[in-house]
Amino acid sequence: MNRVWDLPSWAVWAGGVALSAALTALAYGGLVGPSHDRQRQTDAMRAELAEQAVETRRLEAGANALARSLEATRRELADQPRRLGDRRALNQRIADLIELAGDHGLEVLQLEPGPAEPGTHFTLVPLRLEAEADFAQHLSLLDTLHRVAPDLAVAGLSLRTEPRAEASRPRAEVRLVWFTATDPDGPPAAETPRR
Repeated sequence: MNRVWDLPSWAVWAGGVALSAALTALAYGGLVGPSHDRQRQTDAMRAELAEQAVETRRLEAGANALARSLEATRRELADQPRRLGDRRALNQRIADLIELAGDHGLEVLQLEPGPAEPGTHFTLVPLRLEAEADFAQHLSLLDTLHRVAPDLAVAGLSLRTEPRAEASRPRAEVRLVWFTATDPDGPPAAETPRR
């Protein structure tokens, strides 16, 4: 038997509206909502990519500026004539280094030369500097040495501090090499530098 439902028309309309609302909610939850979420994620990723692109351009500009500066320094060094000092002026060189270290706030504990090592084109004079200062003062001295003393090279550096002492300043041992002119007559006999 076929039974026909006798429903008032408002009930049919209400059922249709409810069914339409349910289908719309399902469509939004299944299709539109995830699409909006993906769009938000995409927008966030694009914003992050834009920030990274700006940072990349900033870093590239900095690297390019450093490369130009390095090239200018190389050209400047290539254009400067280099005259190596006479190792017999060792005492004056030591006095100059002590004064320069003092100008940078270092307390020089010891500055002693090692035995000269004659070579074909130059003679190497090792120098061992031991000093106390703040880390920034040590760096400042090394930077100044690099700029004003092209005949000196840093062969080694060690820093140490007493962490338990409250007023402890870092103590540095800097091993320098002084490039001097080769002695045409050979090394002088038994040279003992004064300190």
